[in-house]
Amino acid sequence: MKRLPRALHSPLHRVPVLWSLYRPLLRSTNDYSRLQLPVEHAQALTSYIRLRFKQGRHLRGLDKVRKQLIEAEQLLCQFDAATESDLQADRIRKLAAHLFTRESLRPLRPAPPVADRTIRKPRVSPSIMHATHFYHPIPRLRPQPIEISMTIFNRRRTSQRRFDKLEQANEYIRLAQSEEAFEVDVARQVRGGKKPPPTAQKMGDEWRAWRRDARAREMREVARSKLRIPNDLRDKSREANRRREQLRAEAAAGRRQPAR
Repeated sequence: MKRLPRALHSPLHRVPVLWSLYRPLLRSTNDYSRLQLPVEHAQALTSYIRLRFKQGRHLRGLDKVRKQLIEAEQLLCQFDAATESDLQADRIRKLAAHLFTRESLRPLRPAPPVADRTIRKPRVSPSIMHATHFYHPIPRLRPQPIEISMTIFNRRRTSQRRFDKLEQANEYIRLAQSEEAFEVDVARQVRGGKKPPPTAQKMGDEWRAWRRDARAREMREVARSKLRIPNDLRDKSREANRRREQLRAEAAAGRRQPAR
């Protein structure tokens, strides 16, 4: 069997083929009133075309690909000739009726099994998540509740945004200091070397206040990361570890018992 040339795998070849064959075929089946087709027969013909192209997506043999393209081209020519020839239109109607009959006689596929989407109750794992900047010491739960995951995610995102805005605040404060120094120098020259009276509010004070608040939040995060694991949490972890070892021993004893 001849292998398909590598160049034909490129979208530069595949996409024009689909646009010149696949879409015109579907467009021809949608115009069922021109061919005097029932809606059910036209839908069966459309499903057949979709299925044939879907089955040929992964063909690698040159002969197989050529055969399927020739078949699609011939069907498209029959659609084009059906507008001028009653014989070709009758062939299209017979093909659509055959496909509809074949689909109606095919046994129905069984419904896929419904996935079990029940949420398992989180159980305490014999391990502890140590404190970080984003959460205090907590027991590791399996599966981890979505509330805990989203809380950690939101705190990480908030911390990153605060860090990015802190760089922006420092830049604005430097610009405000430079502009304020320039204005003071201009006022001193106008007043004959005398320093102008101080103002009640300096430029960039709103950014300085925000920077102080951001640093206070950062200090609280650092203090959170230094929290120690409480004793009751350690006791819960040890109890969960003992419970797990007990269940493992019971399961191993059950496997060792001879079958009756």
